[in-house]
Amino acid sequence: MTNADLPQRIQQRIDALGTNQRRVSLEAGLSSAFLTNVMGGKSKSPRSENLHKIAVVLRTTVDWLVNGEGPETTEGSGKTAIDNDIRQAMEESALRSSELMPVLGEVAAGRWLEVEQHIDESRYEPAPITPDPRWRREAQYGLVVRGTSLNLYASDGDTLHCLDIGMSGRFPTNGDLVIVEKIRDGGQFRERTAKAYHEGENQMVELRAYSDDPRWEEPIHVPHRIYSYALEKGLTVEIVAVVLGAYRPMPKVLRR
Repeated sequence: MTNADLPQRIQQRIDALGTNQRRVSLEAGLSSAFLTNVMGGKSKSPRSENLHKIAVVLRTTVDWLVNGEGPETTEGSGKTAIDNDIRQAMEESALRSSELMPVLGEVAAGRWLEVEQHIDESRYEPAPITPDPRWRREAQYGLVVRGTSLNLYASDGDTLHCLDIGMSGRFPTNGDLVIVEKIRDGGQFRERTAKAYHEGENQMVELRAYSDDPRWEEPIHVPHRIYSYALEKGLTVEIVAVVLGAYRPMPKVLRR
């Protein structure tokens, strides 16, 4: 649906409105990184509905953004290319979408999954999870559960509601489910998993798989209240988020 000129035309409207990529993404009800990925070529085929949301915020049309057709701006009575009712419907759609949770990747408990450096958000549907009003909206995101190694908490395909520790200041307490990243080579290589946070003796914390599967029973030990810990030279473990809840989509019911 897009072409090579899409990023150029998006930037043209951003400059005309005196705004920036992050603000436009958030005002459209998308994650703060949405336009960064589009402009950088990491998201090559953004969904039509997301382009409509961006077009509303940029006060233009999808036809102009994608094909350069029609007027550049919808401002002014002589330039409006969208019927008022359609524009209102689009704005209402963007508002409803702002209530959805951006999904930024995947996680498992018994194994490490590589963290994508640049997320193509077109791969993940936003989740109908309401952000917790106690913390900033941009500190909250979803991760899709993969595998069965979180079976005491969530199933394959569920979405975890995660709260970034650094952005929120909400630190884990005993019994929390947390998102843990293993970092090598100064951040060039990252892997992600989910663990239960258990405070033990001698000021140490055990990070355990939230599963009854014996394959995942080996815990990770880190000092209490140390959220970035060097396990060995060149290998660091960081507790990056606390899980606030989980969303389970309705399974399909097959006709018998």
